[in-house]
Amino acid sequence: MQIKTMTKNEALEIIKWQYDEPYDFYNFPNPEQYELEILNENYRTQYFYSVYENNELIGLYEIHVEDNIATLGLGMKPDKTGQGNGQQFVENAIHFIKTQYPEVMIIDIAVVSFNERAMKVYERCGFTHYDDVLMMSYSTLHEFVKMKKEI
Repeated sequence: MQIKTMTKNEALEIIKWQYDEPYDFYNFPNPEQYELEILNENYRTQYFYSVYENNELIGLYEIHVEDNIATLGLGMKPDKTGQGNGQQFVENAIHFIKTQYPEVMIIDIAVVSFNERAMKVYERCGFTHYDDVLMMSYSTLHEFVKMKKEI
């Protein structure tokens, strides 16, 4: 997999990705209704990365680092999900964080509570559940499971 700072064109492609229920929670809302961080040039180039495999855009990583903790957000192209690709995708993100942010000691992930498929992948990659929280997502409160991995 190749990882690079996300461009505007890649962001515009990603926000069009559509997931089937119940994963449609991850569909981006209409950018005319919400200011999307992924479309903000300064924010995107600081925190968002495009993930390629065989010259195809297959996903994104969003990484925020503070006090030796990396908060990781992931998104995989809809037609790549549910096919056993998740573990390699997550392990690639872990490796990227280790090499690009050597000061990081903990990776933190929040996953919406119904997404047991993702939680199983994170557990196989060494993440452990440490909290349940309510978080806002596009003006709606949702329950999330917080997981972390020490590296």
